[in-house]
Amino acid sequence: MSHKILAIAALASALTLSAAPAFAGEGKIVKQVEVDISDLDVTSVEGYSTVVGRIERAAVTACDYTDNRKPVAERMAEQTCMKNAIEGALGTLEEVRNRQAALKTASES
Repeated sequence: MSHKILAIAALASALTLSAAPAFAGEGKIVKQVEVDISDLDVTSVEGYSTVVGRIERAAVTACDYTDNRKPVAERMAEQTCMKNAIEGALGTLEEVRNRQAALKTASES
C-alpha cells in the first residue's frame, strides 16, 4: 500500500503556474509560482477542489492582482493574466489527475 502512495506522490508533487503580470512591458517578464500538490489525491473531489483553490491563490500572486482601484486597462490585463494562468495550470492538473487515476487503477488490478 505505501508503495502505491509513494508512486502517486512521485508522479507529481507540484504544479508550476506561469503568468505574465499586467503591464509587464515589451520584455514580458513571466512569473512562475509553484503549487504544492504532494499532500493531495487529485482524483478525489476534495483533493481536486483544494488544488483549484491553491491554483487560484497562486494566480493572484503571479499576476500581482490587487483589489486597489486601477485604470480599466490595467484591471483587464490583470484579469487576462489570471485567466491564462489558471487555465494553463488546470490543463496540467487534468493531465496529472488522469495519470493518478490510471496509476490507481493499475495498482488495484
